[in-house]
Amino acid sequence: IEYEYRGQARGDAEMQSVLNVVGRKVFSKAALTVSGAKGQSKRQIVEAQKTGIRLEPTATQTVRQNEMQANVMNTVIEAIRNKRYQSAATHFTIDGLDTYNKLIAYGTGRIVGTPHLQFFKSHDDRVVVRGLQMAFSFRSKTKKTYVEDVIFTLDKEGKIENVAFGLGQQTENDILCKYAPGWKEETRELLMEFLENYKTAYCLKRLDYIRDIFADDATIIIGNVARRTSYQERGISLEGQDRITTNRYTKDEYLKNLERCFRRNEFINLRFSQSDIQWLEKYDTKELFAIQLGQEYNSSTYSDKGYLFLLVDMTDHEAPQIKIRTWQPNEVDMSKVYNAGDFYQE
Repeated sequence: IEYEYRGQARGDAEMQSVLNVVGRKVFSKAALTVSGAKGQSKRQIVEAQKTGIRLEPTATQTVRQNEMQANVMNTVIEAIRNKRYQSAATHFTIDGLDTYNKLIAYGTGRIVGTPHLQFFKSHDDRVVVRGLQMAFSFRSKTKKTYVEDVIFTLDKEGKIENVAFGLGQQTENDILCKYAPGWKEETRELLMEFLENYKTAYCLKRLDYIRDIFADDATIIIGNVARRTSYQERGISLEGQDRITTNRYTKDEYLKNLERCFRRNEFINLRFSQSDIQWLEKYDTKELFAIQLGQEYNSSTYSDKGYLFLLVDMTDHEAPQIKIRTWQPNEVDMSKVYNAGDFYQE
């Protein structure tokens, strides 16, 4: 997705000017001590992180679904399975129905296997339902199929207010178990939901949602690989044929590019890995999180791999704001991948 935002490269001088704008301060790395919730041993958590096995929720994380919640989910599952999608419409809020319709329009979808639903507590008496997998197929030249965990959020009245794609087992286990000590379950749930909604917004082309979660003064930096093609430029050595260039965008510029990208692609799909999340605790009046992820991007016209960095203000749990977003291609040296130490917020 980032390569489709090509503009005139501004090089190292532009990068330095960006860093000068946002400032620079080194933060200590987040603790990597593994600490699980009650009922999960350290050995179980470490093994889950190595093998990708999804951990079972603890007693404090789950809720026993009531009859209404169970009926809602059964109706939705049957509607999807029988392709009578609108028969479940009454169980959604207006916003939830809009996202559900976008999900149904995301290629050709079908339920995979037998759903094993689990009901999780969320903030403000919401309930998050996990355990439904769907395969989505597309008719592009490459004929891609993607399997996604589909997650539903029910409001206090039992209506579905949101539908999202899961993050994958590795990233989920990292968020649920890796970052410690002192992280409340609510904090982990909020981070998980934010990243799920972020991923889903790009997949389902929810431009309005993306506009809302980016701060108006957000710093957006995108890197790409400029490949030299002429024989003269290569010189004697083959080293240095690729050069990383960077561009900085305003929020409006980024959204205009993104809108064009959405229009020309049949589908977009994101995969996350290699997560590293830091809670910048020095800001005692704010909840600022530095999120670094490996990102694999696929679309009907282009694919790439790289590193995504987000600095997110989640002080208002209902309206998180992305203050900084950077993306760097996979070719960049790991010592130059952005992290919390590269940025500073007043």
